Amino acid sequence: MKCTRQALLEKLGRGSRTVDLDLEPRLELLRDDRQRYDNVTKLAETLANQLAQFSVTQKTLGDAFSDLSVKTPTLHVEFGVNAEAQRFLSRSGETLAAAVTAFTSDMNTLVNKTIEDTMELNLGPRDAVTLPKLELAQKDFQSQRERYQRVRDGLAVKVKLLQENKA
Repeated sequence: MKCTRQALLEKLGRGSRTVDLDLEPRLELLRDDRQRYDNVTKLAETLANQLAQFSVTQKTLGDAFSDLSVKTPTLHVEFGVNAEAQRFLSRSGETLAAAVTAFTSDMNTLVNKTIEDTMELNLGPRDAVTLPKLELAQKDFQSQRERYQRVRDGLAVKVKLLQENKA
């Protein structure tokens, strides 16, 4: 109760700010990391949207090549090959967009939940009740970090496969 009251008074500008000289630099680093991760998340969301739109365009282009293949007997084979290539690229792009979307979701969890909870726990009092919560939050953070690494590694493999398929 006292901690909550103090935090409210600090935010309203009515109370003096409580400063922990050891904790404050770590919190500042965490805020900076959160801002960077938030920026990466926004860029990844933009990328996922653009990849999805690009995949739709490739599918439409593949359909157009299929129509041309049927209507142009002299270039039937060439248009058919192009149509199939565009459809394949569209499917690969959809897979990549799904992977980037999963990455974005995990980053949102990291930025909006894990880091926020860590900051709240670091600002709170250190007693027998909050220490287990802090340990739980640290384990949760570590598991989210490991999940992020797995997703990132999976995405790297998919990008590598896409590049190999291009060649």
